[in-house]
Amino acid sequence: MARPADGITFGKLFAIKKSNMQRIAPIQLLYILLFLPLTLFFRESFLPLLLPLLALPLFWLIQHHWPLPRTPFNGPLLVIFLAILVSLWATPDMEASLRKVIALLYNLLLFFTVVAFSIAQRKHLWVATTMMLLLASGLVVVGFLATLPFATARLPQLQSLSPNPNELAGVITYCLFLLLPIAFVLLFAPPQRYTIFARLLGLIMLVECGIFTFVFYTTRSRGGWLGGVLAIGLLIILALKKPFNYLVMIGGAVGSVIAGWWLFTNEALAGEAAAGAITLSGRVEIWSRAIYGLQDFPFTGMGMNMFREIVHLLYPLFTISPTTDLGHAHNQLLQAGVDLGIPAMIAFLSIWIASAFLLWQGWTRTNDRYLRTLIAGLSATLLAHFIFGIVDAIALGARPNFLLWMLFGLVVAVHHHAVLDNHPIEEIKRADISSAHNLVQAP
Repeated sequence: MARPADGITFGKLFAIKKSNMQRIAPIQLLYILLFLPLTLFFRESFLPLLLPLLALPLFWLIQHHWPLPRTPFNGPLLVIFLAILVSLWATPDMEASLRKVIALLYNLLLFFTVVAFSIAQRKHLWVATTMMLLLASGLVVVGFLATLPFATARLPQLQSLSPNPNELAGVITYCLFLLLPIAFVLLFAPPQRYTIFARLLGLIMLVECGIFTFVFYTTRSRGGWLGGVLAIGLLIILALKKPFNYLVMIGGAVGSVIAGWWLFTNEALAGEAAAGAITLSGRVEIWSRAIYGLQDFPFTGMGMNMFREIVHLLYPLFTISPTTDLGHAHNQLLQAGVDLGIPAMIAFLSIWIASAFLLWQGWTRTNDRYLRTLIAGLSATLLAHFIFGIVDAIALGARPNFLLWMLFGLVVAVHHHAVLDNHPIEEIKRADISSAHNLVQAP
């Protein structure tokens, strides 16, 4: 019985004409990013955000094929897109929901654009990574300045951008644990052609990591801290040799349970949190109300941006004041469910699971030092943010949410370069056909 090529999956999904993408992808990415400030600072009017979506037919004419690349996430993304349309029919406040809907559609388009740009060439992957880190770092700086009285006194506009400390912690998880491994590899294993520049850049990134760690600490986000501990543990495991990995994993699992229990039961730490912060018992109550919402609106959801209104009307809380603005359900999966329904929640979860599989396969299929560094950083970043998202959330369509979709795009692209660049498309197709033939011939 013939055996298919080892480790080759998702082959047909990546049969993309690179020649077209190499010409068009940079222009498309630049065009999409030009509209990013509108999603961040000018959300009152959603009509300008329609311009990136209306440009799709133009890019289709230029490329002579469908402008959205095929990825392992396209199935779940189709479910989310259909759920968005259904939620618009169900929402009680079209104007409030439409802002989040247009922002989410923009984020999905940004995901496809990052994929198309990053898989065209290896250097494009690093350009996209750099852009994502710069954007995330900028949001962290702006968010931190918005919490400082002297900064808001000089720039009153910052007050409208002032994030919740937990949200700021979530933004930091997008970049800190990706910056860290890249900084170390640039310092201690720089490219030979750019040794001095790489080490200088690595030193700057390491200083930035130190500053962001301090800001991370000041947020008092226990979910963020726990995610950070696990992310650092994962980076250590990936950096060590295999005989030590199992000991570290066992010790890390025990330590994480202890750290999680201490973080969420320490009353002194809870007292140091920001005024008005919601405790663990308050989160449990919010989760129960979100589950009630899923039971009442299983297929349509409440509509995007509607949880904050409907929860106090239909599911009053006992430990949280009705005047408290609950912008989300304090759990990213439950929030996706109450926004768009259970099918979209499952689709969103499947994207996380597929990301973990793609990163694992990329790690085991390449020996390239720099690709492995990027895979390690993306793995730690997504782990930290997923743990953060268990007890908190940056909702779909929220201002910083575009960073998550850029990260998902980088996951697809790094998998492409780590796995599929080493196996021509023809070989992948033959492996897929051989697998199907063996399946048919099996007794």
